[in-house]
Amino acid sequence: APASTDRSDLVLIATRDPYEAQLLASAVGRLGISPALVGSWSELTAALKRVAAATVLIDAGFCERGVEACSQALAATETRPRVLVMAGPKDPSSLAYEDAGFMVLERPLALAEVARLVAGSEAGT
Repeated sequence: APASTDRSDLVLIATRDPYEAQLLASAVGRLGISPALVGSWSELTAALKRVAAATVLIDAGFCERGVEACSQALAATETRPRVLVMAGPKDPSSLAYEDAGFMVLERPLALAEVARLVAGSEAGT
């Protein structure tokens, strides 16, 4: 199989919260965009090597090695997906993610807003 498969209609959802993952997958699926759930950092990096996802929805605490390691790993992918980081209102890593060039979505998440942002990335915005 090729190292990278073109799946610009794919959104990777990286969170350890199964309830949140299912809600996000449902919202994204209603847009006609395929969601793929990953539950660990190693699963996410493996998925990014296999598929060309348009967007990655990632929990702020998902990367155990910190924001810089997360940024480097995502930048190393051929496709450079749009990354939306989900963080709590007082999450100390929010500013670091913004400084690294990621869009931070503050919890509680508005599913309509997440869907709008994901759909916008599909349109090339």
